Amino acid sequence: MSYTPKTDEQIREIALGIFKGNLFTNLHIREHDLKMMMPMIFVGLLFMDEEQHKAFVAEKPYLFYGDLKDTFSRSVNGYPMFTQWGYTNREDGEKIMAKLKEIRAAVESVRR
Repeated sequence: MSYTPKTDEQIREIALGIFKGNLFTNLHIREHDLKMMMPMIFVGLLFMDEEQHKAFVAEKPYLFYGDLKDTFSRSVNGYPMFTQWGYTNREDGEKIMAKLKEIRAAVESVRR
């Protein structure tokens, strides 16, 4: 695995998807559920062997996201389950959160 940094357009699209409620992220998971539930929500994490897991962790994944249209027909403890999902490193994750903040501020300014 090798992380490819997100483009500005991808960052905008992910932030917009989160804002619209189309994307579910690890930030939606209750803190006490994070460690146990992540592999059940983002299912591909379950199937990594030890070597793949070490390489993945070395990339320092930060923000996991999945499109709600791509969920299983079942859920686990009320959380969706994804076979297709993406992730970002911290730098891109922070850019996404900053863009999400901009989107929310823009929408709020129009509502006033």
